[in-house]
Amino acid sequence: MGSTSSNETNGFYRTESMSLNVGCGGTKKYPFRDLGCAVNCDIQKAEEKIDNFIRCDACHLPFKAKVFSRIFALHLIEHLSSPSIFLKECARVANGYVNIITPNLYCKNSFKDESHVQHFTVSTLADMLKQCFKNVTIIGEEGFWIPIRGNTLAFRSLQPLASKFAFLASNLYAICKDN
Repeated sequence: MGSTSSNETNGFYRTESMSLNVGCGGTKKYPFRDLGCAVNCDIQKAEEKIDNFIRCDACHLPFKAKVFSRIFALHLIEHLSSPSIFLKECARVANGYVNIITPNLYCKNSFKDESHVQHFTVSTLADMLKQCFKNVTIIGEEGFWIPIRGNTLAFRSLQPLASKFAFLASNLYAICKDN
């Protein structure tokens, strides 16, 4: 696991010709995140038209091995009862990078949504990812969250420090690759 400056994360959302957006949303509660991917999938039926949409379970992706050059799973892993099965599926269909975002356990957003069944710290996320990927980098994003009288307060102006010290950030960005 390494740390990366915020300038090096600019390619995090870069889509490639064969990219997959797993858990893309498409409902009022989870609006569609249009990343410009070749394929978008979610377990829930989309309430709106989504280009190249496939309804499927993230833990049983209906794709051949090593098909996608980049896979995105933005705010998905915390909703899964079996995140390790999902990560094995990502490793199976990825022929490049797997980019994952999840709330930091220490951020209020981790517990804000009742459908979050998993909560991750930098170390628990890294340990799980390293079981499926050889190269794992976790970067902090969205400033520090500091507890004040039972609440948390974001200091977004401190983003460069959050990138370096992911354990204090509100979101954890994981960039994974098998080689």
